[in-house]
Amino acid sequence: MAELQDVISYACAKYPYASSVPLSTLTKILYLAEWRSAITRKRQLTQARWLLNQSGPFSPDIATALAATPTFAVGRSQSIFKPSPLRVSLRQVDAGWKGLTVEDKEVLDFVLRVISTKSYGEFIRLVESTYPVYKNPENTAALDLVGLAERYLSERSLVPV
Repeated sequence: MAELQDVISYACAKYPYASSVPLSTLTKILYLAEWRSAITRKRQLTQARWLLNQSGPFSPDIATALAATPTFAVGRSQSIFKPSPLRVSLRQVDAGWKGLTVEDKEVLDFVLRVISTKSYGEFIRLVESTYPVYKNPENTAALDLVGLAERYLSERSLVPV
C-alpha cells in the first residue's frame, strides 16, 4: 500500500485548479481514489481509516499525515469578507512520489481527470452518490471500503443489463 503522505503529495501536485487545494476538497479526492482502488484493485490505496459524518467521508489520518511532514503547508488565505477554508500546498513538488506504483498513480490520475470536468456541485454529488455514502444514510459509520466494494460489485452483477 502507498503511504498517505505520498498520495497527498501527488494529489496536491496534480490538482488541476490551483497551487493549493482546500482541505475538504483534498479529503474528497483522496476518498474517491480510495474507493476507486477498492473497486478496481480490491484494496485501498493507503491504510487510511475512513469515517462518515454529516459532511461526508473523512479520514482523521489525513490531518496526522499533514502534520507529520514538513512537505506540506496548511493555512488559510487572507480574506476580509469571510473565513476562508484551510488549504493544503506543497513546500516542494515531487516530494516522495517514489513510493507510488504506476497503478497507484493511475488511480489518482483517473480521479483527478474525472473531477477536472465537474463543477464543485457536481463533484460533491459524485462523492455523495458513491455506494459507501448513499448506503449509510445515518452518516455515522466507519467505512470498510474493500468490504463495501465487494458488496457493491456483487449487487451490481445482479442488475440485468
